[in-house]
Amino acid sequence: MEGGMKLFNRQVKMKIELDCEVNGISFKIQGDGSQAKLGDFSMHAYCTTGEVPVSWVSLGSTLLYGFGMLAEYPNGVYDWFKDQFPDGYIMDRTIKFEGDGTFNSHHEYSMEEDTIVAKVTLKGEGFNADGPVMGKKIESACPNFLNVFPTADGCRSDFTYMYKLKDGNYLPSHYNTRYKGIRKDATRLPLYHHKLQYVLVMKDTADPRDHAVLRETIKALAVEPITSIL
Repeated sequence: MEGGMKLFNRQVKMKIELDCEVNGISFKIQGDGSQAKLGDFSMHAYCTTGEVPVSWVSLGSTLLYGFGMLAEYPNGVYDWFKDQFPDGYIMDRTIKFEGDGTFNSHHEYSMEEDTIVAKVTLKGEGFNADGPVMGKKIESACPNFLNVFPTADGCRSDFTYMYKLKDGNYLPSHYNTRYKGIRKDATRLPLYHHKLQYVLVMKDTADPRDHAVLRETIKALAVEPITSIL
């Protein structure tokens, strides 16, 4: 087992601190979670400053989809994300909600003993007060099929993510994500591959705070090249 990958051959916990500003409104979120197994993990997140001004579903990928080191990888597919630890990696993401505003977030992931710690800042601009995000009209996130491909100093993932709205319509959002390892001597890069990912956002009726209970399943898939028949 290579590099930091052996660190994930055990139960791993998660902790996140999220400092947000959307349309000039500031709020903070904290969350704790753990993995049931590789590729299946959950988190209980809550607002520490009152109430979030946006749909919790719109924040689901910022809270969970960044913990890529917890994805299930098949044999034969190099897992760049796990191999960056214990040093960790940095992630920068832009999410453009079609016909609405944009989230820009910066994530730093590190390992403290058996816990992955994420420190995140998010800024949202250009949102309509009665739109899907600030109007809290998003019902759920759809299962997603995404790509991962190498860059000069890490990897990148660009894809369209679909949200189902409460009125039955769908909201496309366009993700542009870049990852960079913290360890300076890490030179191996991932090959192009796919991931199948799903984030479910729920509520805990026993928690009176403004909160969300989130579960993500994510599995990497090998890409088999087609050979010419000519």
